[in-house]
Amino acid sequence: MKLWTSALALLTVVAMASWAQAEEYYVSAAKGKGKKGSKEEPVRDLGIIADTLKAGDVVHIAAGTYYGKAEAGCTKIAVPVKIYGGYNDDFTKRDPWGEFKTILTGKSQSENFDSGPRLEVGSRKFREPKSEIVIDGIIVDNGERNGYTDDKTLKISRKYQPKTKVNAAPDSPGISIDAPEGCVVTVENCVAMNCAPHHKTGAIKVYGGKSTKVT
Repeated sequence: MKLWTSALALLTVVAMASWAQAEEYYVSAAKGKGKKGSKEEPVRDLGIIADTLKAGDVVHIAAGTYYGKAEAGCTKIAVPVKIYGGYNDDFTKRDPWGEFKTILTGKSQSENFDSGPRLEVGSRKFREPKSEIVIDGIIVDNGERNGYTDDKTLKISRKYQPKTKVNAAPDSPGISIDAPEGCVVTVENCVAMNCAPHHKTGAIKVYGGKSTKVT
């Protein structure tokens, strides 16, 4: 019994330590040049730090239009994080639906085009005693990610067009969250537009595991 108690206490300490190391990152389309992601040296796109983020990290994104790393038009973050958009360039003010719009989009003719969700966060495979996902103040606009049959009718094309090298419109949500068990999920102050999934997923998709709380 004493050995079991000690092991449980050790696991608790390790979990608390991992969350205590959570960091804050900054993204700016206008000022992003570095790789640190600090307020003084923000990165130019969320995709640049996507693989660096740890569970519990917080990301602040300034106003601007973002096309994804290497113009992939898709950003995947495998761990629970908090993402806040709608800041000015020095991150002193925030107005996500007014003056400082953070827009995630893509380019349908990009060589690195990825048809997955424009922003995908979390994984049900994640295992820690507590986790939280927040998406706040993000505008996803798939207008430039979609492939169209022509410029006049803007009828969505589901097939790649070799002549113009336009990719098919993504058959995926604009925002997709895959929350692990017990996760607390909040999506607020967000807009998802021009998304056209037809597999019953919607423009915003949230999957919640056992005991997940979604708002």
